Amino acid sequence: MKPFIILLAIAGISTLCLGLFQIMGGAPILPVMASQLSSDGSIDAPIAQALKDRHWGVIITGLGFLLVSIFLYLCERNILGLYRWRERHFLVTIIIFKLALSLALIYFLPYDLFTYDDHNYYQYAEHFSRFEPILEADGDPTAWWPIGYPVLLAIAYRFTGPSIFVGQAINSLLLLGMILLAYGMAKHLFGPITARRTALILILTPSISLYSLPILSDPFFSFSIILVMFLALKREGITGDIFIGLVFGLAVLIRSVAMLLPFVLFIYRIMKRDSLRTAAVQFLLIFLVGELVLLPWQIRNYRAFGAFTLSSTNGGMHFWMGNNSLTSGGFIDWNSFISPETRDKLESLTETEKDRYGYQQGMSFVFAHPIQAISKWPKKLIFLYSKDSKAVSYATGGTYDKISPVVMMILIAGTEGYYSMLLLGFFLAVIMFFKEEGFTSRFWLLMGPTLYLTLIYMAFISEGRYHLPMIPVFALIVSIHQNELRSSRH
Repeated sequence: MKPFIILLAIAGISTLCLGLFQIMGGAPILPVMASQLSSDGSIDAPIAQALKDRHWGVIITGLGFLLVSIFLYLCERNILGLYRWRERHFLVTIIIFKLALSLALIYFLPYDLFTYDDHNYYQYAEHFSRFEPILEADGDPTAWWPIGYPVLLAIAYRFTGPSIFVGQAINSLLLLGMILLAYGMAKHLFGPITARRTALILILTPSISLYSLPILSDPFFSFSIILVMFLALKREGITGDIFIGLVFGLAVLIRSVAMLLPFVLFIYRIMKRDSLRTAAVQFLLIFLVGELVLLPWQIRNYRAFGAFTLSSTNGGMHFWMGNNSLTSGGFIDWNSFISPETRDKLESLTETEKDRYGYQQGMSFVFAHPIQAISKWPKKLIFLYSKDSKAVSYATGGTYDKISPVVMMILIAGTEGYYSMLLLGFFLAVIMFFKEEGFTSRFWLLMGPTLYLTLIYMAFISEGRYHLPMIPVFALIVSIHQNELRSSRH
């Protein structure tokens, strides 16, 4: 925890000095920083709006980092006494603060549906809530977007009617749930101090609050991944495996990249010294229950397209996007790597046929140019682990011009700075954790899902919002109390 506090204080002082330097007419450092943040072209406009300010937003952000580092330091020194509070009082305070912060952002920051993702999730949910079929504009059936998140929205919409605010409220509750699950994991694995540190870091993470605004599946997917980890830790036996299977199936319905997550749990069970037979039975049970969750949607898709679909039909095209000669590491325009002749061919195919064609083209490139395909991984890693300000771009991308440049600068600089220090603190802490702990089941339970998600995105494309499920793990490992680490091993 101490290294993270120091890093945050350094970030505060550096950011404050940068803002003062800009006021005094210093060199245009911020535009250079902006070019780095906007290298994938998806947050250029919000950054351009923020750069109309240049200094006051930067100064306020620097002061904010200093205040947060002082607050965390006072907590560590037990001057504020938060670590001595009764658990119920602490958790109630965390819940109220997190919900109040999310609701304040929802109220004060204007938001409009502006990407294909949020438009389609919202429309899917509308159709599901009225028990209407999911169709393209031309009337053809579609399974392009995963349905897990729209179904959750649709359940609420049955009672409230379609509403952006209802979706944002659901996102806020999911993100709060993710924090509470991380708290529970930290307490079970290490102890109450580590748990409270974890919760404090997470409620202060800007992107976790900002993801309340956009109607996107990231909060639900992140919640489901952390819930799988929590259940693997807390529940054992057939009942526990059934619950894990249900959540695993739901995670695949939300985002199909979770399809191989049970392999992480299989390794975890082996490392816990379960017999190979027992671990294999548990593994198969989780997969079977997960498939039962997926089965109704798969039957619908088979009837619609005459072919099997795991969860959605966009995986093949994204696999191809991530494996071609023009791959950038992140999202690129379809027209940049698909020729006009091929686009005409794709128009005649069904969604499942396009899906298979995308996988075939991507695999052809990988087998023909394996070194070139692997050489794209560093770019994908950068896209995956950086650009936490994606939270800002998705929250304000359709309304940034209605928001003060000072506020936009605070949002972007605050999100990037806080996350960057957390990520750096995590890299330092995980080395120390491994030296103390070794390659144990506890280490694997925390790091296995992060490693899995990292590897699976290397096969497709990466984006800054895809690391949201990893942030609770970053915070937990940064928060490990050394005395609790040593005592929990005995």
